[in-house]
Amino acid sequence: MAVQFEGTIAEHLAVRRAAGLFDVSHMARLALCGPGADEAVERLLTRKTADMAPGIVRYSFIADAQGAILDDLMVARRDDGWLLIANAVNHERVVAQIHGAGFGGTLADHTRETAMLALQGPQSVEMMQRVWPAAAPDERKRGRLWSAERGGAELVGSRTGYTGEDGFEVHGPPGSVESLWADLRAEGAAPCGLAARDSLRNEAALPLYGHELREDTNPWEAGLAYSVSLDKDFIGRDDMLRRREHGVRQKRVGLVLAGRRIARENMPVLRGDRTVGTVTSGTWSPLIEAPIAQAYLDTAVLHEDGNVEIDVRGRREQARIVPVRELMRRH
Repeated sequence: MAVQFEGTIAEHLAVRRAAGLFDVSHMARLALCGPGADEAVERLLTRKTADMAPGIVRYSFIADAQGAILDDLMVARRDDGWLLIANAVNHERVVAQIHGAGFGGTLADHTRETAMLALQGPQSVEMMQRVWPAAAPDERKRGRLWSAERGGAELVGSRTGYTGEDGFEVHGPPGSVESLWADLRAEGAAPCGLAARDSLRNEAALPLYGHELREDTNPWEAGLAYSVSLDKDFIGRDDMLRRREHGVRQKRVGLVLAGRRIARENMPVLRGDRTVGTVTSGTWSPLIEAPIAQAYLDTAVLHEDGNVEIDVRGRREQARIVPVRELMRRH
């Protein structure tokens, strides 16, 4: 995935104001089908899947027997089985976990034989409708998966994404995805790179594995407890139960900095002479024209006034605490 094309700010604003295209072929595309697939998904994932009808897409974690969160991923039920879209960095260990849990016979890894794009932005529906009317994108609900023919090949689409905007993710044979990319470019969709993808997801307060999410993350502290169904038996459940019983001692929040300097991962957040948290991600927000960040802060701080400081390479920068739900509304 390219870091940038025209430039991060231009690409970011294209997504917020019109539509942008991302090559996300690096994401893992894993199918689980056949006898045992339903049991596999229910046991492997922390979120309940038994009540999912075909076409439903949900966000979940996958953990190992010790409760380490191996990845956060999207799971979709298809007529013929299940689809998992996992992070590229965790591809191999998600596959290893599926095999190690005894469900390798249900797995087909389609990552290398397919390509995937994401079209994101307020004009995504009308653009997709013009170039792929057979998919009826204007009729698709958010969080839904479908398949339709285009140019003699079947493509799989979903009304999902990672930018905080409406849009679609589509995967299938590389030549067909490349053709769709070219047609969307002709409609005016701007090619976007990794830098804009990161600034967009931060502006929408979306977590990223390796930053806001790690093996030992407490989902209740991350604001992602809805992705853990403790009323079912999944691998790692005992440890997840302990994390819930541990309580919420810190919380994922948004930060808006007063100056121009960018806060980066692992920078300490301060209140007076106390370290009260740590930055997990930071970037420049082209939309509000200010530096923003995500961080975990001690819950006690959240009951005090909403101002903190961030140690940005030895100099303190003023920042205002913003609940993640508010940060998501800022655009």
